[in-house]
Amino acid sequence: MPKKICGIRVLNVGKNATLKEIYRQARKEFTAADLAKFCRNGPMISGEQFLADMEVIHQKALRQKKKKKK
Repeated sequence: MPKKICGIRVLNVGKNATLKEIYRQARKEFTAADLAKFCRNGPMISGEQFLADMEVIHQKALRQKKKKKK
């Protein structure tokens, strides 16, 4: 079992390991549980709601930009 620090697994590689060797070791130790952790569906919103939120943010940014010009 790999060593964990604060719930994060530590990847053990040699001191002078190249990036290629580090990636090889990471792929070797990647498990199905790790994949499941990244593939969980979180709370989602509709595309229309997202677009409406982005429009509000854009309008707010435009108002702030106009205030700075004056």
